[in-house]
Amino acid sequence: MSDAEFLRYLKHSNAIEKLVFSATALDQRQAIFNRVSIGFRWLTTSKFAANMMLLTALKYRIICHKNRSDAASDCASVAYFVNEKKALMTDLTLTIIEPVATIRSDVINLYRASARIKPSLSLLSLLVVLIASACSDGSNTDTFAVSGTDTTTVAPYLSGCADTQSCASNPTLAIDDARPAEVSIPSDYNTETLYPLVILLHGFGANGAVQSLYFGLNTRVDTQQFVLVTPDGTMNEFGRRYWNATPSCCAGPDEEDQIDDVAYIRGLIEKAAATYSIDTSRVGLIGHSNGGFMSLRMACEASDLVTSVVSLAGSTWEDAASCMPAEYPVSVLAMHGDKDTTIPYAGSVMRGFPSATETIARFAGLAGCDISNPSMPENIDVDASIDGAETEILRYSGCAPGVDAELWTMVGSPHIPIPYDVEGMNSVVDWMIRHSRTN
Repeated sequence: MSDAEFLRYLKHSNAIEKLVFSATALDQRQAIFNRVSIGFRWLTTSKFAANMMLLTALKYRIICHKNRSDAASDCASVAYFVNEKKALMTDLTLTIIEPVATIRSDVINLYRASARIKPSLSLLSLLVVLIASACSDGSNTDTFAVSGTDTTTVAPYLSGCADTQSCASNPTLAIDDARPAEVSIPSDYNTETLYPLVILLHGFGANGAVQSLYFGLNTRVDTQQFVLVTPDGTMNEFGRRYWNATPSCCAGPDEEDQIDDVAYIRGLIEKAAATYSIDTSRVGLIGHSNGGFMSLRMACEASDLVTSVVSLAGSTWEDAASCMPAEYPVSVLAMHGDKDTTIPYAGSVMRGFPSATETIARFAGLAGCDISNPSMPENIDVDASIDGAETEILRYSGCAPGVDAELWTMVGSPHIPIPYDVEGMNSVVDWMIRHSRTN
């Protein structure tokens, strides 16, 4: 991991504060702060001073909590830091030390694990995490065993031009030379902002542009601030575009072994990260029908890159064991009309794909959710052609940190619901782009 990648993990104030205050005991907070501070001192980047100021402020909050436990709420006040300005500026003159690989590894691993440390973490549990991070072999994927919790595997980090501050301010709006995909960026796009990445996968016989208009994603690029990539599937002998998702949908027998769409979409994600200012911890796929099948396949085979998936009228492998390697939990929202006659809500034994309820249950299981007792919150309106709030939500709980699994059943809706309720579709996009590897 480069210096820039390390900085990316730790540079946001809320993330660092969450790390420091993940421990309840003051001595634990001080210990965590010391490890993070040491890791920062050797960062010779333009962000060094700003991050040292943040860390110093956090240090004084810790001291404040120690000395003023009866007025802990005052510890975050601006006045408190103004009073400490002289000491703060003194700390900013700390000498930058040479890189120490083991210290950097400890800090990176501790940060990755921090989101999974519960507020009631005991000192013994914290020591288990510290020992696990200290014993890291330096690889990009780490597993942390915390006392009283399940072992959690953290996905590798995808670096991009945002990490090296090398993103162009006026980038090209197409990526991939062999199979070009159009890209839409916000009209106020700037390289100081990290945008979620959304990959749109069209239905069988459609194309990226048409699918984007159908979902209304073009306008939402501005209103909901994300980078949108709209690739086209391969054209079959009848002139219809498809994704090679599963044997059920929708490549022909002669095409299934020829087109590697998983590799193609992986490449698009990597190229988008290298070209645009992308928050690579928020990579979402949204697909309709054949595109839904393909999106769910990506949750199986590219879970190291994909954070969230929205599948409308899609399904997955007939055999659950085919969803491989599915190494990391992915948030999945399955949307399906119960009057769909093209990809039936109840699935199809003859055609070889499971029902909508079975599909979401599988992905909920992969996400570590409790599949025995899902909840059903209040209905929402997604299909504007049906009066009232027709969409029933089935929500699983107890999933891996930051991960969700939900089924939205659009009661009375067909394979191609139209038109969508504006707020309903906003909710779909919000659901997709808010899921992060570190939230």
